[in-house]
Amino acid sequence: MSPMSEKFASQLQPVVAKWDGFLAKVEQRLQEIYVEAEAGMDQLITMHTTDYGPIGAGFTALQTRFGGLSRKVSDTWDKIDEMLDEINDQKENRKDEDRDAFDLLRDQQRDKYEALNEKVDLGYQYLAIKKSADWARQLYPLSQAEIQQEKACTQCGAPFQQTVYHQAVNLTCPHCGSVNGCNPGIATAMYFGSGVHALAEEQCWAEQEAELKAQNTLDAWRHPTQVDLQSRLDAAQVYWDKYYQVTKQLNPGFDQPLDQAAAAKMKHFTGWDQPVEKEKRVYLAQAVAAATNKDPDAMRQIAANRPHHVDWTDTAECIGEHLGTRQCKWFLKLWHEVKGEKRDKKKWVNEELSDIMDTVRR
Repeated sequence: MSPMSEKFASQLQPVVAKWDGFLAKVEQRLQEIYVEAEAGMDQLITMHTTDYGPIGAGFTALQTRFGGLSRKVSDTWDKIDEMLDEINDQKENRKDEDRDAFDLLRDQQRDKYEALNEKVDLGYQYLAIKKSADWARQLYPLSQAEIQQEKACTQCGAPFQQTVYHQAVNLTCPHCGSVNGCNPGIATAMYFGSGVHALAEEQCWAEQEAELKAQNTLDAWRHPTQVDLQSRLDAAQVYWDKYYQVTKQLNPGFDQPLDQAAAAKMKHFTGWDQPVEKEKRVYLAQAVAAATNKDPDAMRQIAANRPHHVDWTDTAECIGEHLGTRQCKWFLKLWHEVKGEKRDKKKWVNEELSDIMDTVRR
C-alpha cells in the first residue's frame, strides 16, 4: 500500500476530523436518548400495565426518535463522502501513489458510518425488547392474581378452580356437570400472548443480535455469495432454536415440537429462493475464494463455467466489495487477458477499477 502524500493528507484531514467530531456527538446523543426513553417507557408501563394503547404509542415514538437519528447519520455521511470525493477528484490529487491510500481512507470512514448506523438500529431493537420484557414482568403478578380467582358455574353458581388459564377453554362444572366457557383475564391474556414473546426475545438477545447483524451484512452486499446467505441462515437457526426452547419453558400452551417450530420459521428464509439466484451466489462464492488466494488457474476455470446470466462486471463488483481494491485489481488484470481486451492494460484496469469501486460504495 502506497503511503499518502503529505499534501493530499493535509487536505483530507479536516474532513475526517469533522466526521469524527460528528460521530462523537451522535454517540453522546444516543446515550441521552437511552436514558430518556427508559424513564419514559417505565412510566407508561407502570401507569398503563393492562392497556397497551399508550405503551404501543410510546414504542412508536421511540422508533421515530431512533429513526431520525439514523437518518441524520446517513445524510451527514453522504455529505462527508461527497467532500472526500471532491478533494480526490482535483487534478493535482490524482496521483497513482495516492489512489490506493485514498480508497483505504474512504473505506475506513464508511466503516465508521455503517458501524454507528447499526449501533443506532440495534440500540432501538434492544431497548424495545427490554422494555417489552419489563412490561411482561409487571403483568405477571396481575396475571397470577387473576388465575387464583375462583370461577362460579353459570348454571348452579357453585365455585370451581379454572385449571387451564393461558387460553380460552370450556370446563365442566364438578358440581352440576354444566359446561362453562372460561376466558383468561386481561393481564393473563397479555402475559401469555405478547409478554411471553418479549421475555423469550430478551433471553435470546445475544442470538437475535447476531442474527440481525448477519441480516444487515447480507443486505449490504450488492452481490451476495452463497457463503453470505449461509452465514445469515446459520445465525437465524441458532436464534429460533433457542427462542422456542425458552418459549416452551414459559408458555404451558406451547406444544409444538421444537424442531418443527424452528423449521417453519426457517422456511421464510428459503421458501422463495430461486435456483437461478442460488447458481449465481455459488459461482460468486467460488470467484471470491479464488481472488482471496489470488489463484489464476482456479479463477480461469471458474470463469469458464460462469452462468450465462452473470456478467463479468458482477464478478468484479462482488470481489471488490468483499475483498477490496487490490483483489479487484488482480481480477481485472486477469480478466483483461481472459477476454482478450485490446486496450492498454494499465489504463483499462485503472478505469474499470475506478468505476467498479465507485459503484460498490454507493
